[in-house]
Amino acid sequence: MNTLNPLRDSGFSHQHECVLVSATHDLNFSDLPKFYKELVVVSEKMASGMEICVDYQTDENVGTDNWIYAGSVYRSPKGSVTFNEGGRRKFRYRLRINTNNDNAAPVVEAVCGIKLFKCIV
Repeated sequence: MNTLNPLRDSGFSHQHECVLVSATHDLNFSDLPKFYKELVVVSEKMASGMEICVDYQTDENVGTDNWIYAGSVYRSPKGSVTFNEGGRRKFRYRLRINTNNDNAAPVVEAVCGIKLFKCIV
């Protein structure tokens, strides 16, 4: 089937890896220390051999090639990765979405930042 949406095209071959890098998060207060707790990933179509790896950067490492591996999500519809990074002013995350099946790939529907930030008072 040929469609404009590759997720609905059974003949479409998927790439084995996709990378998504977030913007820099500082809650509009770049000089205020914060506590970055966790990242919740809402996804669908996760199957065996698929994963969403989460890496992150803080403060002076934001924008560099230095990434810290936080963990992976292996199932849908929701999974989370914990950071527990306190006293940080800036934060950036990266999702590496992997599949071992060129006919199917996981779909990230949302990244919930509600649990990502808590300010230190």
